[in-house]
Amino acid sequence: MNKGNERFVEQVEFFREKIALWILALRNDQSASRIRQVFLEPVDRMVESGRISKAEARNLDRGIERFLELLPAEDKAAIRTRLKEKYGYDRIGVEPRRVVQRVLKRGRVVGDMEAEIVRDFVGNLTNQDAIGKRNFMRLAELLDRAGY
Repeated sequence: MNKGNERFVEQVEFFREKIALWILALRNDQSASRIRQVFLEPVDRMVESGRISKAEARNLDRGIERFLELLPAEDKAAIRTRLKEKYGYDRIGVEPRRVVQRVLKRGRVVGDMEAEIVRDFVGNLTNQDAIGKRNFMRLAELLDRAGY
């Protein structure tokens, strides 16, 4: 299997897992059937077509993320942890280094999603070598100043 096919299979598995975890967290059969219809059908179409564009993957993931934000914090954290353990990421299209550079340039953290990415980045001391001690400390300060 070539690299493109491996990535496609991984994304399909990622979406199915993320949606399944979301449904489990809801504990509501009525919502589950609607979620399956709205979010699993696009995944099934991806499988049928054998491809997915980066934009389609990001849009689908953004849609799921909007609803995940409505879950209790502990359910959200459990879903994110499980996805990060299995796939190494919990969102499609979010590149932590780009987010970090954007926060440093802007001089402030905007929103929970950015805060979580920056918190994870600062939580790993090996990232200090990648951006330098000064920027690393500044990120921690910006995160603290934003109340995260």
